[in-house]
This record gives sequence, structure tokens and C-alpha cells, in this order.
Amino acid sequence: MVLNIYMKYYEIAPIQFEVKFLGVTKVINSETKGVSFCFDKAGTYQIELAQKGADETFTILQKLMYLLFLPIIGLISGLSVYGESMSIFKRINPYLISQNIVLKMEADTQIDVTYIAPIYDKKLITWTKPSLKFSKPKNADNYLISDNIRDFSNCYLGFKRSFFAICFDVITFFMVIAFLALHKDNKQVFITFLILSLSLLLLCLLTLIFVKKKIEKVKSLFIKHNQKQ
Repeated sequence: MVLNIYMKYYEIAPIQFEVKFLGVTKVINSETKGVSFCFDKAGTYQIELAQKGADETFTILQKLMYLLFLPIIGLISGLSVYGESMSIFKRINPYLISQNIVLKMEADTQIDVTYIAPIYDKKLITWTKPSLKFSKPKNADNYLISDNIRDFSNCYLGFKRSFFAICFDVITFFMVIAFLALHKDNKQVFITFLILSLSLLLLCLLTLIFVKKKIEKVKSLFIKHNQKQ
């Protein structure tokens, strides 16, 4: 007999769940939204679901690949930013949820799990708690919610890589125009685009500093808010 578990979620932030059944652990994520397990006989079984936090730090190889494909990353990031105006804080997943369910199974069984992500409240500067809804059993409980402080850093790292790649593309474009103008002995255009390039570089650095401080401030408020509860 086969147990199939499928996860539904609607938030933009990536998620990862470890699903444990009969001592076997499988992973549900953005690429694999369903897992299957085999069991030999009818009975009452326990299923464990544990959400895992993401790690956005790059290995040396990933850093090299990032630098190698920086222009392409900048183009893709630029198009994504143009078509999306979501607040950076809505990308943060500050909580992790784990839940165990006990289910009696007598034949092939399918369980649909809907993940309700934390929702950011801009006015209160806090997030709602996540939850899991199961197609069966209807009255599932035994859940545990823990803080996911690392995701604040993950959010900044993701923003920094995308924003820096966009700035790199624009600055490179300006510098190409500047040197083409210099080659044609057009000093006025050369100086104009050189100043634009340096100004954009400064703006990029100041924006990264501002966003980092803002995320750190929100993280501190989140920690203080949870300590009071």
C-alpha cells in the first residue's frame, strides 16, 4: 500500500519540509511538492512534518558561478523587480512549523497539506503564525512553532545579490557608453556617463547599507515582540 503526501502553498518565499514515516525521511520543497511512502499492512501510523530553514550562504563554487553569470543575473533580477512590487519583508519567513499527525490507514491513502505562510503586518511590524491544514485527519494538532531568525539574514543576502547584479549591469552599460564617447573624443559625454556610473555605484552602496539596517531593526523588534509573549 502507498501513502502519498502533497503540499500546497502560495507564498513567494521558498519552503522545505522533511516528512518522516516509518523511519524514512523525504523532503518536500519548491521542486518536489509531493512524496510517497510504502507500508505493508493496515493500521494506525504517525506522520511527522518538520519545516526547515533555508541557508542562503554561498559555497566558493557558488560564489564563482555568481560572479561568472553576474550580467545574466542582473538582467533576470531587473525584469523580476519590474514586474513585482512586493515588500522585502513579505519575503521573510520568521517562523518554522512542525506537526505530527496520527492516521488510521487501511488502503492507499493521499493526504493534501496546505501550508498557510506567515503574513507580514506593516503597521504592527510583526507576522502572523504559520499553520498546516490537512485533508485528513481534519482535527490534526500537536504542532510546534519556532523562530527562524536566520531568515532575516537570508532575505538581506538575496536582496543584496539581486540588487548588486542590477547595479552592475547598469554601471557597465554607462561605462561602455563613456569609453565609446572617449574613443570618439567626445569628452562631455564621457564625463557625463562617468559621473552617472560613480553616482550609481554610491547609490548602490548606500541602498545596501540602508536596507541592511532596516532589516536588522525589524529583526530586533521581532525578537523583542516574541520575548514579551
